[in-house]
Amino acid sequence: MIQRQVLLGALWAAAILGGALALKWAQHSHLVSGEVVQRGVEVIIGLGLTVYSNFIPKSVRGLRVSPERAARFQAARRLSGWMFTLAGLGFAAIWAFAPLSIAGATSMAVVGGAMAVVLVNMGICLTSPKDASPAL
Repeated sequence: MIQRQVLLGALWAAAILGGALALKWAQHSHLVSGEVVQRGVEVIIGLGLTVYSNFIPKSVRGLRVSPERAARFQAARRLSGWMFTLAGLGFAAIWAFAPLSIAGATSMAVVGGAMAVVLVNMGICLTSPKDASPAL
């Protein structure tokens, strides 16, 4: 399993580097402007967040906790995956279409908002009594 994860990580890193190199080559060849390169790299980063977010619900297995707590943890992982998937898509869309003057702050606000929701939900999950229903 770990070898597969390392291989997938290496392939994703190669895709990111390949995309960045292709954009830089296109800029050097006067096919695109520097703004397109910046936007392209940021879109790749947002899509990377989206891809990795899909692994969150599957990431932790074999916890030695009660079935109720395990259900709460799984619900929290599911919500985390959804929030970061949407944040990654929002990050990519903002960098693709928003004016550069607001793209940086707006895209980070989207990711920060997702992180805030996830942290609050994790706090609820960890502080709930054992017999409570799953968080959010």
